[in-house]
Amino acid sequence: MASEPDIDRLYTLPLSEFTAARNELAKALCAAGDRATADRVKGLAKPSVAAWAVNQLYHRERQTFDRLLSAGVEQHRAVTRRGAISRAVVERKRAALQELLRRAERLLEKGGTRWTPALRQRLTRTLEALAAQAPASETVLGRLTADLQPAGFDALLGASLPPTGATGSRGRRKPKPRSRRPSATAVRRLEAARARVTAVRSELAADRRKKTAAAKTLARLERQAAAARKRSVAADRRAEEARRRADELELEARRAGATLEDAARAVARTEARLETEARKADDLAGS
Repeated sequence: MASEPDIDRLYTLPLSEFTAARNELAKALCAAGDRATADRVKGLAKPSVAAWAVNQLYHRERQTFDRLLSAGVEQHRAVTRRGAISRAVVERKRAALQELLRRAERLLEKGGTRWTPALRQRLTRTLEALAAQAPASETVLGRLTADLQPAGFDALLGASLPPTGATGSRGRRKPKPRSRRPSATAVRRLEAARARVTAVRSELAADRRKKTAAAKTLARLERQAAAARKRSVAADRRAEEARRRADELELEARRAGATLEDAARAVARTEARLETEARKADDLAGS
C-alpha cells in the first residue's frame, strides 16, 4: 500500500516526470492488489507550473514557507478579532514572500521555464491565498495542482494596516486616522465565500478524476476495438484463403472426374474388343 510520503514524492519530482511516476506508482499498487489506492493515485492531476513551483518551495524551503504562513495566520486572527494588524507582521510576511519568489525564479529557470511577470503574479497570488488560510490545510500544502486566488482576503487585510505616521509642517504628528476594520458581517461573508470556493475546488478535482477515468476507459476500449479489427481482418484473410483452396480442389475434382469418365470409356471399348477377339478365336477353334 502506498504511504503518504510515496505520494508526496510525486510532487517533488521535475514537472515533466510527474505523469510517468504517477502511472508507475498506480501500476505497482494495482499489481500489489491495492486497487482502491491505485485508482486514487491515477486520479491525481498534474500540477500547473505555478502550483508545481509552490510545491517545490514547500518541500525545499520549509522554514521560509512556514514564516509566510505564520504571518498569514497572525493577520487572519487580527481580522477575525477585529483588531489592528501589526506592521511588523506585514513586513515579516512580505519578506518571506519575496524570498520565496526569488527561490522560485531560480528553480523554474534551472528547469528551463522562463520567468515572466505573469508567472510571478500567479505565484504571488497562490502564495497569498495559502497565507490567507488559517490554518492552511496540510492536505493541500505540498500537493497543489492548480493556481489559487486570495479570494479578496488581501483587501480586508490591507484595510486594517496601521498607518506609518507622518509629521506636519511644525513637526507635530498628524492625528492617527481611524482604521477601517471589516465588519463581522463582512468577515462572515468572506468565510462563506471561501468555503464555497473550497467546495467548488473539490468538485473540480472530482470532475478531473472522472475525466481521467473516462479517458482511460476510452483508450482501453479503443485498444480492444483495434485488436478485434485485427482479428477480424485475419479471420477474413483465412476465410478467403479457405475459399480459394476450396475452388482449387473443386476444379481438381472436376478434372479427376473427367479423367475417370475417359478411363471408363476406354475400358468399355477395350472390353468390347476383347469380347470380339474371343469370339473370333472360338470360331477358329471350332472349324
